[in-house]
Amino acid sequence: DHALDLGLDPLYPPAASTPFTVATNASIQILSNAAYTYGYTASMTTTLTNLTVGDFQYSENGWIPPTWTGWQTIAANGTFETSAAATTGWVNRNLNYRVNLDGTEAPGTGVMTIVHTITQP
Repeated sequence: DHALDLGLDPLYPPAASTPFTVATNASIQILSNAAYTYGYTASMTTTLTNLTVGDFQYSENGWIPPTWTGWQTIAANGTFETSAAATTGWVNRNLNYRVNLDGTEAPGTGVMTIVHTITQP
């Protein structure tokens, strides 16, 4: 659960589309005795106009080896890792999240839910 209160941010509203940090080092721990796929589903309910799930992005933080580099756009369904090797103990998967805002968002509140999934072949 991470909150972004734009009323407290002196940079909002921005003159151009600007990324605002939502969370850093949001951690999921994985334990798997076989190769696995780490995926997600995302949904959003909000009273904020001009804001969608696609305005949010994620990036890995400290994954060894890195699966990808740079910021990735969140979709309704996505995959963080495919055919990841079995773990030897718990593995942390830290993610950073941000949202791109352009200043046209109306005041209000919203909740985005990300459900993490681990599946084995």
